[in-house]
Amino acid sequence: MGVEFMVMGLYESFLYSFLATIAFAVLFQAPKRTLLISGVIGAIGWVVFVYLRQHLEYNSFHANFFATISLALISELSARIFKQPATVFLIPGIIPLVPGLG
Repeated sequence: MGVEFMVMGLYESFLYSFLATIAFAVLFQAPKRTLLISGVIGAIGWVVFVYLRQHLEYNSFHANFFATISLALISELSARIFKQPATVFLIPGIIPLVPGLG
């Protein structure tokens, strides 16, 4: 697997998980000003999962655990920056990590 393919796969993963996270944030009626940051948080969590699972060959449990930890930390930081509850960022962001959804 070449480096170019790996980078394109991560870009595609970022884009699709970004869109899916925004869709679920709209479905859960999150405030409109938090939609983009929620999408970025969900996309980062999914890219961390994909990178750990496919490229570093972690098993699914560990990759999901570390992706969720990164997602939770970024959600807490965003909650403080944007003065919103952390669940506004965390719940839509964790949707791509639901087992079987990917």
